[in-house]
Amino acid sequence: MEPREPVQSAIHRLLLYVWDPIGVANNPEAQDKYDVYVAGVYHLLTNGAGPQEVADHLARLERDAIGVPVSSERDATVARMLCALDLRKH
Repeated sequence: MEPREPVQSAIHRLLLYVWDPIGVANNPEAQDKYDVYVAGVYHLLTNGAGPQEVADHLARLERDAIGVPVSSERDATVARMLCALDLRKH
């Protein structure tokens, strides 16, 4: 198992079950919908991004990649949770 895998899994869970801008968390066929965004978030976190930078990234994903209205409050909440992850955990 690669050391980063648990952190990436935690990012995946937060994106799917907390962020979930299109409401697919309860759809078994769509459990991988946000997988494409995990690496970008992981990169931000490992490069020391703070909550505001992560929230801005989530907002860009909502607006530009997914095409849904931005939820600044949700983005800020999820960003704080993502920034609180222990990146050393494996």
